[in-house]
Amino acid sequence: MSITQVRLNEQSLDGSLPISKVADLRVTVNSGLSVKYQGGAIRVDSVVISVSGGTLAVADNSTNYVEVDNTGTVSSNTTGFTSGRLPLAVAITASGTIVSLSDKRVFFPITTQGPQGETGPTGATGATGATGATGPIGPTGATGPAGATGPTGATGPIGPTGATGPIGPTGATGATGATGATGATGATGATGATGATGPIGASGGLAYYPNSDSSDIPSYYVMSEFPTNAAEADFTNAVPANNDSELIVALATSMNDPDAVLIPSGEWEFDIWTMATAGAGNSHLYIEIYKRSSLGVETLLFSTNSPNITDTLENYVWDVIQPAFAMNATDRIVEKIYGVTTNVTDTTFTVTYQGTDHYSHFHTPLTPTGPIGPTGPTGPTGATGATGPTGSTGPIGPTGATGPQGPIGPTGATGPIGPTGATGPQGPTGATGATGATGATGPDVNFVVREIPTGTKDGVNTDFTLAHTPISGSEEVFLNGILQNASGNDYSISTNTVSFVDAPISTDVILVNYRW
Repeated sequence: MSITQVRLNEQSLDGSLPISKVADLRVTVNSGLSVKYQGGAIRVDSVVISVSGGTLAVADNSTNYVEVDNTGTVSSNTTGFTSGRLPLAVAITASGTIVSLSDKRVFFPITTQGPQGETGPTGATGATGATGATGPIGPTGATGPAGATGPTGATGPIGPTGATGPIGPTGATGATGATGATGATGATGATGATGATGPIGASGGLAYYPNSDSSDIPSYYVMSEFPTNAAEADFTNAVPANNDSELIVALATSMNDPDAVLIPSGEWEFDIWTMATAGAGNSHLYIEIYKRSSLGVETLLFSTNSPNITDTLENYVWDVIQPAFAMNATDRIVEKIYGVTTNVTDTTFTVTYQGTDHYSHFHTPLTPTGPIGPTGPTGPTGATGATGPTGSTGPIGPTGATGPQGPIGPTGATGPIGPTGATGPQGPTGATGATGATGATGPDVNFVVREIPTGTKDGVNTDFTLAHTPISGSEEVFLNGILQNASGNDYSISTNTVSFVDAPISTDVILVNYRW
């Protein structure tokens, strides 16, 4: 028989989640010389075999190879991975403890892949809970009747307008003199030589380079389309021990840059000079790209991870393919660079920029515009031909006499204004209705978004503490970007302590939204 399983090496099915985030068959440290493995499933030819989670003892002072066979049995040996079995992890032990545990799940077909089983039926949707009753609204007091409006007095008649007098006749216009002949047009000068063609813009998408200028956004730095002449500099920050990530720098373009309504689909290339202090674990950069509106609202477009980095300053270049993104012309682009490590000691990350040798930057699918070449000189203007003589102006005829103005008619007398009618008496004001009872004041509610709870992520600890106690049922717990289900036994919560069923490991990312 042969064991087969879908390849998930370094990528999840949607291309964004590393295999280390996949829970099935994941091996973690239990205690002493014992490891814990999660349940999952393998396929033997066309039969799916369930593997129950459990613990496994490993040999001391050895390299232990943990694997699963075609019966679903998990075992280990100190020789090497066995042909025909799926590798799960390598555990190195010394002096009664596990000093290193490496994930070796590289899921790919060992032989041929069997047919895919039918999809099981979808479970029924649970019933929606009843809506609580709305409290009663107090009655509105009756409005008193309005008093009657008195009648408006009649408007007096307007007197007639007097007649307009006649306009006198206009005198005749004198004859226009003949126009002189036009002189011959001078010859056109030779066309000047065409100026040299400007240089062609750099190939590749529009690039952005960070610089040391502070952005108008507090705590952000500026990135622009052209490198500066400033001296080389570094962005640095330390990731504390047992804390998997920390922001190194946040960068933003200027307002209305890139002045585009669409970023086309295509390749984004990251060209970063970076390093991290050495440690027992692995370190890399995690980069988020946002669009930021003129109101300061940031929307995540995508994220990407660099290759693992060393403690020597080196250039790391990688690219990702992304779909098109809609923009407003006033939006700007934001780049946030994080350091991520599994080291158990503090790790300092460095990103180098500016200067001529180590200028970090990234390219977008936007099209850059090359500079325009200089305009060639204008050829000399040909000589102007002689102007022909101007013909004599004919005599101007005499202006006719202005006719007398007719008399202005008298303005009619203004008619008298009718008297204003007396104002009717104001009706009595109705009694004011009783004021309804004031409803109870609702509780003050505060919102917390993307809080990272405190607690050790070591594959053993399951309890993590929030800064406040959430209102019951308001919490949203995310593990590696996936919403967890309290009723589905992913976690439980008591006051401000979140307890996971499976202990998170150091590379897991925990974020919690809630109201309190």
